[in-house]
Formats: sequence, structure tokens, C-alpha cells
Amino acid sequence: MEAAGVYVHIPFCRAKCVYCDFCSFAGAEALQAPYVAALLAELRAAAPRWRAVPFDTAFLGGGTPTILPADSLVAIVADCRRRLALP
Repeated sequence: MEAAGVYVHIPFCRAKCVYCDFCSFAGAEALQAPYVAALLAELRAAAPRWRAVPFDTAFLGGGTPTILPADSLVAIVADCRRRLALP
């Protein structure tokens, strides 16, 4: 089976660029922690359906992923690596 990539949408930005078509929000810092918690819960629920798929890449995008606190980014990447067997 061919390896796949996983895309993780991070919909937060410092400012919304006029040319951006992604679903993203500026000034929504209060939503970041609940979003990350929901994202990790969704990954936990969905990962068993993807056990047979080899993943080799994780893409974080949509907004500005680095706007999240570093510990949130670490948690997302670590959970993707663990649950999807990313290298």
C-alpha cells in the first residue's frame, strides 16, 4: 500500500489575509485550547480506522499553525506520530 499524508487544519491566524480561502480566524485565541482538545479527541477516535494505512507525512496548515502555543503543537505532532505510526 502506498504511503499517505495526514493534514491537520489549524484555523487560527494573527490577521486574516484578504487572499486566503482557508477557514481561518483572527483574534480567536480563546478557542485555541478547546480546538486542540477536540482535535486530539477526533484523532483518538479516527485513528483505529487508519491502522492499515502507512503514513509518512503530516501537514499542519490552514491558518498559521505556529500561532498555537508550543506545547499544543508538540501534543498534536506527538499524537499523530503515536496514533498514525508516523516516522
